[in-house]
Amino acid sequence: MILKTPRDFFSYPHAVNDAVNVRIIGGDEASPHQFPYQVGLYCNSASGTTFCGGSLVSNNYILTAAHCLTNTLSVEIILGAHTITEDEDTQLRVTSEDFVYHSDWNTTTLVNDIGFIKLPEPVEENDYIGIVKIATGNETYSGNLGMTWAGLSTTVMIKPFILIRTGTISGWGRVTNVQDGVTPVLRYLTNDILSNEECIAIPPTTPSSNPATFA
Repeated sequence: MILKTPRDFFSYPHAVNDAVNVRIIGGDEASPHQFPYQVGLYCNSASGTTFCGGSLVSNNYILTAAHCLTNTLSVEIILGAHTITEDEDTQLRVTSEDFVYHSDWNTTTLVNDIGFIKLPEPVEENDYIGIVKIATGNETYSGNLGMTWAGLSTTVMIKPFILIRTGTISGWGRVTNVQDGVTPVLRYLTNDILSNEECIAIPPTTPSSNPATFA
């Protein structure tokens, strides 16, 4: 079912603390369709509608967070969007009631915050809608790439530094901690990739100007 009526209602997903609020703090506006796998989600429950993001991982499924699906009855899915508050020609809007989240999702510790939404029909890739590449095997892409060296010239002391692996976060999250609602245009941010051990060492309630993605 394609929905042609845009909605501009934004609020934050059900959460036990501010750590799981949607945000892209310090990010930049993306070029239109720079991240074609990015999906916007209006999650409808008996208590109202909340906004979340997700990634298209196959022609049939969207990967999102469990906290977006808790108590949710239906999800309006927006694919191919840049300005989420407008009804762009590139967008495909469908509604799904077929979703699942991890059986061991813990709202206190935020462990296993993962879920899947099944599209009512398979979606075809195009210039605006695409499937994200998924890591294979045991590669976590966390940690450092080893030691490298940098200096101004052969007469200046050259100092070693560590190259940290980074990843890109995208979404319509708020751009400051004090902003009400979320930004209408897609934004992105590049951050260091933390290992599971590093993530676990960060308490969910630790205040920070940068978001942490929990493994």
